[in-house]
Amino acid sequence: MFEELNDGHVIKTMFIEHEHILCILNEIQDLGEQLSDKNKSENKNLLQQINQLSLQLISAEPHHQREEDVLFPTLETRGIIGPPQVMKQEHVVI
Repeated sequence: MFEELNDGHVIKTMFIEHEHILCILNEIQDLGEQLSDKNKSENKNLLQQINQLSLQLISAEPHHQREEDVLFPTLETRGIIGPPQVMKQEHVVI
């Protein structure tokens, strides 16, 4: 769907960033599940990987801010209320 949009289009950019963030979250979840199955030295390596991925998530804050400042209000002014409210709550959880 978004592939038809021009490179640099705000929706296409947000979609690509969002997909990247979801990949990072999935990687963190996978690594977290491995923690209990490993010995102490392997856990240290897993925790270092989780830390690096967490830093990438922190750097995604501008993405979240753009969604909250631009995308969500635009959707709400067009009568789409529910999804932006859910997405705002997801940002609180993240």
